[in-house]
Amino acid sequence: MQIQPPNHFWLKKTLDQEMMDYLWSQIDKANVDYKGKLVGHISKSLQLPDKQLKLTNYVVEVAKEFHNVDYVMEDMWVNFQKKHEFNPVHQHTGKLSFVIWMKIPYIYEAECQTEGAHGVPEDICNGCFEFLYTDVLGKITRFTYFPIESTLLVFPANLPHLVYPFYTSNRERISISGNLI
Repeated sequence: MQIQPPNHFWLKKTLDQEMMDYLWSQIDKANVDYKGKLVGHISKSLQLPDKQLKLTNYVVEVAKEFHNVDYVMEDMWVNFQKKHEFNPVHQHTGKLSFVIWMKIPYIYEAECQTEGAHGVPEDICNGCFEFLYTDVLGKITRFTYFPIESTLLVFPANLPHLVYPFYTSNRERISISGNLI
């Protein structure tokens, strides 16, 4: 008999065009600085309005897949990440957190060809989002995502994660994040 200990996990969903259009409309309305509440080495972060509660209701419904619990949105914001900027290893507040990639202005294969990536013995992480966790044997383990536009990840708020810098585009990477309690 194989014993499989319980493990935390995360959920991944693809947002439809209607939701993406709504989110872009809310990004256009964002105007409250949020940078001082975050650890990211990112020039601009703004509190994200959700006037019609479409994002709130959607994320709360997806979050029920973790446990059949009624979560409440605590806060959400939009990050405008420029070339060379990054988010160091951090955790969020609340019970669950989420990220949505809105605009990815670079191509992973091009990021792999940058000077700093040459000769790297492990997977190249330029421009990636990464979870860090300890496996059942105590080894620190990485799970790396190359961000894809219109993708939502919902994950335990205390799951350490980071965002690597990108180098091949002068346009902003735009993502939405938030926390549920």
